[in-house]
Amino acid sequence: MGAYEILKTAQVELANTLEVELAGTGVKVFTVGPGMVLTDTAQAGVSYLAQRQGQSVDAFYEIVKDQIISVEVAGAGFAAAIALAERFHGQEISSAAALFAAGIEVAKQEKVSTQPAMTVEQLAEVGALSHKVYETLAVQAEGWQQRSFFEKQWVIRDFKKVAGMPVERWLEILAQLERSAEQKDSAAVLSGRIPLTMLSDYYAHLQELAKGYVKEPEQLEQQLQTVQEWQHDVESLTALLITNGAQQLV
Repeated sequence: MGAYEILKTAQVELANTLEVELAGTGVKVFTVGPGMVLTDTAQAGVSYLAQRQGQSVDAFYEIVKDQIISVEVAGAGFAAAIALAERFHGQEISSAAALFAAGIEVAKQEKVSTQPAMTVEQLAEVGALSHKVYETLAVQAEGWQQRSFFEKQWVIRDFKKVAGMPVERWLEILAQLERSAEQKDSAAVLSGRIPLTMLSDYYAHLQELAKGYVKEPEQLEQQLQTVQEWQHDVESLTALLITNGAQQLV
């Protein structure tokens, strides 16, 4: 298992390196992690892991049942990713995410929600929070461009790794969410699967980094408070969407 996981990690890092080296060439580089596919190798691994964890194989499958996809779905996801290579450049994605981006729903059929559409006030709040989160991220991204070459590359890659996608894609998503809210399109606001928890995780990650390199207590406290405010805005937007029935990708 150790060698297997190390190889997978190396694959992602190789793709990240190629993305930087091939910038401006027209070549699009991304990584596809298909997801939980029950190949012979995977099933042998599940049997081993279940035993090590003191579980039955059936109990293990019950835990991960919502993440299991077929070989056909995994392959279709690869095809969709290639078709949408421009969008996925520089990212690490799953087969299901690629299919969703292509307009193909893989999830199991859910009951039709009878929850009413968002109110005008709620839509206004979504728009305001989306704009605030967008502006915060846009200012950060602009600041990254002012750094030295190697520091800039590290910051950009660190953001993409923790937040799940490049900052440019995040800005596009937030701008679209704000437009949908301004147009009072409740369905569009709630149907967009936005991994806001990953953006929140990035701000938590920034706080941990600050604790490691900011030595002056007063300066550290000020930085932590600022980043916590950024994180609070993201969490408020997340809570508002989930409360009204949006399905967030986590």
